[in-house]
Amino acid sequence: MPLFDAPFERDQGLYGVIARGWLEGLVPYRDLWDNKGPLLFLWYVAAFKLLGEGVVGPRLLAALGTTAAVPFVWDSARTLLGPRKGLIAALLFALAFANPFLQANANAEILMLCPLAAGFWAFTKGSSGGGQWWFVLAGVFTALALLTKQAAAGPLAGYALWLAVVALRNPQERTRHLRAAFLLGTGVLLGLAPFVAYFATQGALGDFWYATVQFNFVFANDNPFLLKLLPPLLLNPPPLLGGLPLWVLAVLGGVRLWQRRDRTAGLILTFAIFSELAAQFFGKVSAHYNVGLLPAAAVLGAVGFDVVTDAWRAGRRRLGYAVAACALVAISASAYLYAWPTPEDRFVVQYTFRDYAFRSLQARDIAQEVDALTEADDYVYEFGRQSDIYFLADRMPASRWVHNRAYGINPSMMDEVLADLELRRPKLVLLTFECVPFSREFPNCEAGPPAELKAYLAGHYRYAGRVHYADFYLRIDAESSTQPLASLGLEEDHDEKDTTCLVARLRNATSAASGPVPSGGSFRYWREYGCPVGSAEFGGASALSGRGARHRDLDL
Repeated sequence: MPLFDAPFERDQGLYGVIARGWLEGLVPYRDLWDNKGPLLFLWYVAAFKLLGEGVVGPRLLAALGTTAAVPFVWDSARTLLGPRKGLIAALLFALAFANPFLQANANAEILMLCPLAAGFWAFTKGSSGGGQWWFVLAGVFTALALLTKQAAAGPLAGYALWLAVVALRNPQERTRHLRAAFLLGTGVLLGLAPFVAYFATQGALGDFWYATVQFNFVFANDNPFLLKLLPPLLLNPPPLLGGLPLWVLAVLGGVRLWQRRDRTAGLILTFAIFSELAAQFFGKVSAHYNVGLLPAAAVLGAVGFDVVTDAWRAGRRRLGYAVAACALVAISASAYLYAWPTPEDRFVVQYTFRDYAFRSLQARDIAQEVDALTEADDYVYEFGRQSDIYFLADRMPASRWVHNRAYGINPSMMDEVLADLELRRPKLVLLTFECVPFSREFPNCEAGPPAELKAYLAGHYRYAGRVHYADFYLRIDAESSTQPLASLGLEEDHDEKDTTCLVARLRNATSAASGPVPSGGSFRYWREYGCPVGSAEFGGASALSGRGARHRDLDL
């Protein structure tokens, strides 16, 4: 609850835009593009229909979904490990969400949890001697998780591997387990079928395949291979610290299960290992990627809890003290976050004071200016990844390429973008892309936007000003272009030869009431695109030509 009113970050804003478009008759992927599964957008559609369009609805639905996942985790652990460990696993799973540094909010992973946990529950029922129809149910549930976030493909592959290994090692059971694998696949196809049929009837099946499958493999291959070898928890440690006792107990439980080497231990370890591999697949270190580990971590943690209690009863109490110290670290980390007075403050701390959070907060100011410069039925185009601006301003994108993630993989998309801009003639184009170390949104971004887009803007738009990190371009033939920009809080740039380097100001209030939220005087600066270390703003040489050229920094 303390973070329900925090702003959408850019991914959540994007899901809201696509859900809103779906409600208005547009088709995901064909009309509004992203690389996530379609069921994710349907979760947002349901939240908007039932709870209203806003930030609270999807987060409340996500909270209800995680609550619904608790019984599945409980019964899975109970079936495999006994009643006591079932209760411990359910308790650990529920308490895991006290870790705010997982950045769960209403991201894809949190909405994936309920069908993922339900799929594991059904698979445990089938593998523990239940009727084989349980495997069909496991396939259906896991397909629904897959349609929410593709990371569910990891556990699905783990189920298939476990069945194959058991069949090879136990010839007398081979027929049963091969049949189980077939039924599992049948369940997956049943879960996918309605969505495949829908997109086929909408003429968008190819778009659906490219966005959800083909693009993701290319995108993953584009990321450093080294990052795929290490868990995101180690590369981005705040979620590790915020849930330290759970992760420690999970490791202890994994070691004990590895020592057991029985069929049940193999199933739990396979589920955990393939959940982790799925989190590492993209080679990214986003904190919320770890959310998909929680069902497996809770079951492992129940076993790890027995390791600690057994050691305590045997007089080896150091392990118990160590876990208690880990709990103290986690409680302290969460208490520090929740001690901040406003949802915005807590949001910034949750994202560990990174620009990612500040940009989401500043998106509200940018959206306010977009609303002032355009009418409700006007199209807007934003070249960047700050798609929450569309949602906050309540404006529809002028192109189906809602963000520029695909451009780095497939530059030919720019041809379609330009055709969309010519067709829909958006009154406003925003350039918000980042081009800094570790956040280069496309190749050669130092030179500014793609040459084709730059040329189109030069012929049809005029530079209107800057709000935070967003450069505003108004269409020359738009009625709003005659409106005095100064009245809207924007400064018009008349000097075509001005090469002043752009410097974005990150404002940080010094009072305890406002905390780390940008508001007030300048606090620190960072270089904008095309600005070398020795630029004029830093007492050195002039700026490089690029995005910074001919623009002014507007301190609004």
